[in-house]
Amino acid sequence: MSGGTGGGDTPGRKQAMFNVAREDAERQISSKLREKMDEFLELENYDWVLGEPQGHASSFITDMIAFLHSIFASLIQCPRAVAVAAARTACTHIATRILNAMLSDDVKQLTMGALQQVTVIIYSRSTLLDSDVRLYFRS
Repeated sequence: MSGGTGGGDTPGRKQAMFNVAREDAERQISSKLREKMDEFLELENYDWVLGEPQGHASSFITDMIAFLHSIFASLIQCPRAVAVAAARTACTHIATRILNAMLSDDVKQLTMGALQQVTVIIYSRSTLLDSDVRLYFRS
């Protein structure tokens, strides 16, 4: 009998098992991130007919940014692909939720002040996320 074909752990099989585990971790992290961001975003009460922007993000948004900052800091120990997937999930989910909120049938009118406030929110998120991505996920 020749050795090597007895069903042992070959390097290819080990890599495949690692890839499956990484993909599962990415799915779980992404799912939990979306759930937690939804909790923050559901607390936010957007005023779509705002006359003037507030000039700063609400406490709910600020808390969500702090949460994401702590998550990204903890992901530094994960494989880079997992951390990048989590950051991509967070950014995509936030953008989708804001867009869907604006396009909702419940919104009958959008003022320039409301759109400017959304810009403030996006800027505050992107500033933190950009610094985290550079700090934690640089190659």
